[in-house]
Amino acid sequence: MSYVKGKKNIFLLLAWFILVQVGVIYILLVGGVSFGTIVLNASLLSYFLSYYYIWPILGTLVCILVFPRIFSHLFLRIKPIFSRGFRNAYIDIDATPFNLWRFILRGFSIFLFCLGVGASLITLWLYNEDLLIIVLGFLPTYAPGPGGVVHSTSFFELYFLLLPFMVGILAVGWAFEDSGVIHYKLQKKVTQEFFEIQPIHLKYRDLILGYASLSSIFYFARSIYYYWSTPSLLWYDPLLILVYGLMITLLMIPAYIVYGLVGTRFLRKKLDEVQPIAEHHLKRGRVRAVAAKPTD
Repeated sequence: MSYVKGKKNIFLLLAWFILVQVGVIYILLVGGVSFGTIVLNASLLSYFLSYYYIWPILGTLVCILVFPRIFSHLFLRIKPIFSRGFRNAYIDIDATPFNLWRFILRGFSIFLFCLGVGASLITLWLYNEDLLIIVLGFLPTYAPGPGGVVHSTSFFELYFLLLPFMVGILAVGWAFEDSGVIHYKLQKKVTQEFFEIQPIHLKYRDLILGYASLSSIFYFARSIYYYWSTPSLLWYDPLLILVYGLMITLLMIPAYIVYGLVGTRFLRKKLDEVQPIAEHHLKRGRVRAVAAKPTD
């Protein structure tokens, strides 16, 4: 099985990407979208295309290639702080980044991550508007309402800005997964003590997505309650965050295709290869047989 098994799905991903571009361009140019008192016109075309089109595509391409090469090694260095006694290695697995189910799961994790970080920025906005300007470089259009919920337009502004960085951060975990990197804690001799073997990407994913996922779920639930309980507001505004957020997430498809083609085997450098194990290797009789063999 080759590294790019499933790359026939590239054409399907590109078709999704083209459909998303048609939708985004329609929303920006034909749909009459307004940003506060500013209505999109020809003089602002270059700005909006740069921020809502070029930035998420090219920015994501840079982040998805650079972040794993920087932060994966950093993570391996700091991992012993919370995983003492573990050694790193890799299993020679066949990565399938173009598997559609895997792509969907990764895309949804991007959506949750962006939503969670965006919710955190909105909380910062509530308490310190000046600090938010320092962090983002600008202030989104619509301020949070009494329920700590912003208009979908402001959330889109945050989403487009965050997308490349969130994809880059999550790509570190994807690189661990696709390269087969694991860590394990075993005794030098067979003893009656616990042992552990775990893919590193699970540890990384838990650390990164734990808070963000909960934050996104709580924010979305609060948003639905606030908009649906206030007659003067558009009840479907929270649904726009969901639908358009998933559409915006698909802007990372070109970068993801490049990521899959380039590969992540660079993470295997200086790591030992270990053999996969099956269930019968863990059976008690098998362990005794192994332990009884003389050692050199």
